[in-house]
Amino acid sequence: MQVFRGGCGALECVGGNNETYCFSAFASAEARWCSEPGVQYYILLGGRTAADIGYSGTYHMSSLGACEYVGGNCVPEVVFAPAHIFGTTHFRDDCCWYDAADVHYLVYLPYPSTWRFFVCSANQPAQRIGSEYCGNDICEETANNLDPPCVGGSVCDCMPLDAGYYHVTIQTNYDDGLGDPFEFMINDCGGNNIPNPIDLDPVDITYVCELVVGGGYRVIRVFDPSPDPNRPPILTLSPGCEDCDGEPYSPANAIYDPNGWVLHPGSPNVTGQENPYWENVIIGEGQGYVCIHLEGFLPVNLLDFSAIANEQEVRLRWTTASEDGLDRFVLKRDGIEVASVHAMNSASGSAYTFVDQDLENGTTYHYSLYAVSLNGEWEHLADAEATPGSNAGVIGGFALAQNYPNPFNPETTIEYSIQEAGQVNLSVFDLTGREVMTLVNEIQNDGVYSVKLNAASLASGIYFYQLEHNGLKLAKKMVLMK
Repeated sequence: MQVFRGGCGALECVGGNNETYCFSAFASAEARWCSEPGVQYYILLGGRTAADIGYSGTYHMSSLGACEYVGGNCVPEVVFAPAHIFGTTHFRDDCCWYDAADVHYLVYLPYPSTWRFFVCSANQPAQRIGSEYCGNDICEETANNLDPPCVGGSVCDCMPLDAGYYHVTIQTNYDDGLGDPFEFMINDCGGNNIPNPIDLDPVDITYVCELVVGGGYRVIRVFDPSPDPNRPPILTLSPGCEDCDGEPYSPANAIYDPNGWVLHPGSPNVTGQENPYWENVIIGEGQGYVCIHLEGFLPVNLLDFSAIANEQEVRLRWTTASEDGLDRFVLKRDGIEVASVHAMNSASGSAYTFVDQDLENGTTYHYSLYAVSLNGEWEHLADAEATPGSNAGVIGGFALAQNYPNPFNPETTIEYSIQEAGQVNLSVFDLTGREVMTLVNEIQNDGVYSVKLNAASLASGIYFYQLEHNGLKLAKKMVLMK
């Protein structure tokens, strides 16, 4: 027995037997899967041999209760390392290899180091680590005997890995849906890094004094009840703290990348990581204490800024993902202010347009966009160039903007631009790489386009949308939170 979803030519097995006879008895077979609202499923019944074909029979369907995981069958949950997780493969299916119960994690490593992945379970656990979903190009380790209390376990030990996302598949048992509890640990083997994270939040903890080691990494987490993925935190770091006088180490410097923030979407089945939060790392420039202040969050997040040349004019267009505390936007042409545009201060972002007229054809103009806060502070956001005249209507490049709002429920807007006519495809994919929606698939002229996405039929989780045009591809990540 097998259970499928999808349409003709694109069926996907979501439960039952992926391999012949892998779960059957003398006169019965069983399939378990996690259903999603509004999805049609197809049940395939088959026999062991040709002699079995044609026998009459009956089948029964019953609910086993709520699923014990999020996002549907075979969808990874996000885990930020280091981590210590207790999970189960019960009610899971064989999504990748063999006839076993699988659990999938999309593991984020915050900095380059040597990392240890360890799984402990009583029933022959195995783990596979890959750069792609259901991959094992990094490590494949089956169960081996370990000292109590871990009777059976597998370990991928102290592997040198860069920062980024990795796919981890954990297997226990050998039948669909008949799983076992397990313990999963991801630890940093590097001796120069401090494993304990530094936690901040905008209400209760905005200032901390913490120890750093020269050349060592330290994770910073910022918890916000309603994080905006387009407005990352702003930190200031300074050597030492007022309350560090009695400590054995002197003040030290540390650095961090303001553009290095990553938003954890929240994984309800991962202890300590159930809710979304921001994460970054600081690097010590010596051993000692550093003062860390959470100043707030980015007041404006610019999605794109484009200059489109026309006959004796340039059309300037910019969109924001979110705004807060702004007075206006200022446009400068070759260093001279040409426009001041009132800021909408919309939490979900806004779109702005200004047409610079009475220009000379054939002359290239340089434009700069600034944001001015309510207290009068200026921030340089972006630059663009355009040359009015013979190239009228040509856009400055092939671009895909971040969707807004993000996270969203269930609608969001995706904008993109193409610089020449051609076939355009804009599609949405889940974390497994499966295409779940096609938004655009047609020939379009050069220009700027806006597409509304309604994800009412999709489950909560992380998705990617990809723009393809004349052999070029761009992709961005978005979060659906219902």
